[in-house]
Amino acid sequence: KFQAAHNTLYLHDGQKQVYQSKKRFRVVVAGRRWGKTQLARTCIIAHSKAPRRLIWYVAPSYRMAKQIMWPELVEAIPKEWVHKYNETTLSITLKNRTRIELKGADNPDSLRGVGIHFLVMDEVQDIDEQAWTKVLRPTLASTGGHALFIGTPKAYNFLYKLYMMGQRGDPYVDDKGRARVNDWASWQFPTITSPFIPEAEIEAARRDMDERSFRQEFLASFETMSGRVYHAFDRKIHVR
Repeated sequence: KFQAAHNTLYLHDGQKQVYQSKKRFRVVVAGRRWGKTQLARTCIIAHSKAPRRLIWYVAPSYRMAKQIMWPELVEAIPKEWVHKYNETTLSITLKNRTRIELKGADNPDSLRGVGIHFLVMDEVQDIDEQAWTKVLRPTLASTGGHALFIGTPKAYNFLYKLYMMGQRGDPYVDDKGRARVNDWASWQFPTITSPFIPEAEIEAARRDMDERSFRQEFLASFETMSGRVYHAFDRKIHVR
């Protein structure tokens, strides 16, 4: 469990692996309802205990940021820590002068020009890669800031690239043959590894979905969905 004053947030074993990692860049690929939001919220609160920090939570859109994380943070952050809430700008200013701000990656220009100490990128599979490489990554340079990336697979896109950076070993050999310390770590968690989701519910989802979609959404498996209008089409099954 993670304790913030009188508020206690509980983490299951998979979430604790990520939370306790000291790597600068952490990537979590997880099935639906595994607990990605709970993990992100706990990490944000932990980093907010340090004074004069800037913490950003970035979702694919401003609306999603408000829907996913705003009520979660308002509920979880101890009221005695808070100096001011601003629901219009989705920001929370704490008494220790740390600011937590929620942003949408659909407006990249609003993400420029600040030094961030801790960044969470949520639903990364739906965010343009350039939002990270050209806009958000430079904001961590002056602070030596850390980042947490979380999402559910969506073919072999940006999230997959980040995941593979955490899988290349430590140390790893770069393209010039030099040994490098790996600042990245990554994990892959199917929904079943969360103790809060009944196995019967997962089996019900398996019955209701085609196999490829089920593997992607609940087993956190990277699947190739492109190239077909109906990706679940199988000539052996569907043609007579």
